[in-house]
Amino acid sequence: MEKQRLLSFKEVKKEYGATISFWRTRIWSRDIPYVRVGNKILIDRKDIDDFIQKNKKTA
Repeated sequence: MEKQRLLSFKEVKKEYGATISFWRTRIWSRDIPYVRVGNKILIDRKDIDDFIQKNKKTA
């Protein structure tokens, strides 16, 4: 079964960790794009994965 592509803040928190305010801040600072559907803000799973890849650091 394919995973849901667009996630709410609660779903992002559950699947990826960090707080809802962390993910909101990433959107407000334009680090992650979002999709607005009515009053809902949804985040594309691919954009979260891209954000994580871009911010990985090696020791």
